[in-house]
Amino acid sequence: MSDYLAQLKMKIQKTPSTDTDRTDKSPPCFPIVHPSVSSVSVSTRHVFEIAVASPRIVKDPHFGCDHVPARYLRAWNDLLSQCPAGGNAAVWETAIYDSAALFGTWGAELDRLRWTPGNLFDVPHDDKPGGLAWFLRGEHVLALGPARAFTETRVFDRARS
Repeated sequence: MSDYLAQLKMKIQKTPSTDTDRTDKSPPCFPIVHPSVSSVSVSTRHVFEIAVASPRIVKDPHFGCDHVPARYLRAWNDLLSQCPAGGNAAVWETAIYDSAALFGTWGAELDRLRWTPGNLFDVPHDDKPGGLAWFLRGEHVLALGPARAFTETRVFDRARS
């Protein structure tokens, strides 16, 4: 567990801070990435757009993709929307970034192998392990098959999620 915490601490330290206002008192389960607000003047009205930045997905050939495949888009947006009730904000944020890396490396293959959104994003509860995004905890998938995902030290069994 201490290795995980050390890796998470390094990831947080490497992430550039977007905070400009040190008085932000948001609850810890709201996204850490702050929304950007832009204003557009339309005749005499102002239109405001709020965009919450999500992690950049970078395609890694041959199995990756530079976007979230359509079958996972709704579950991905649900993951980005808020920390699960009773969840740890740091673990939730790690699941978000692990998912972005997973799509970049294995997105097309996950789609081809018909992994379900639940296999990837189900939240752990009632002694059920949840989806692959929550399982990774900072590790990277090294090999992927129709039934399992292999990391450096562990194996995720799709049937148990």
